[in-house]
Amino acid sequence: MRVVSLVPSASETLLGWGIEPVAVTRFCELGDRYPTVGGTKDPDIASIVALGPDVVVMCDQENRLPDAQALMAARVAVHSVSITSVDHVESIRTKLLTLPGHTVVHTGHGDSTTIGAE
Repeated sequence: MRVVSLVPSASETLLGWGIEPVAVTRFCELGDRYPTVGGTKDPDIASIVALGPDVVVMCDQENRLPDAQALMAARVAVHSVSITSVDHVESIRTKLLTLPGHTVVHTGHGDSTTIGAE
């Protein structure tokens, strides 16, 4: 799975789950190990799209809605996390890691697709 993380804490969590991000923000402590794609408030949308990620992880408290909308307009899947307690971490892991390939995704823009096709 090709994941771009625009949330520094999510980058660390992804690694803990065995998922190596293809890119992170310049604020992630992992920036010396992975390519960076701007900051949390000013991500480089073109660079992210060029990486061809399966999903971009964002956070409603950290990232901007216009950036999420720009990624979705470019047909990039976005998963927005909203962690307000430790209990939410496992539910996010379940959502990100257990979608079967035939799961239909209604993106809110353009045609529906499946996880397997993305």
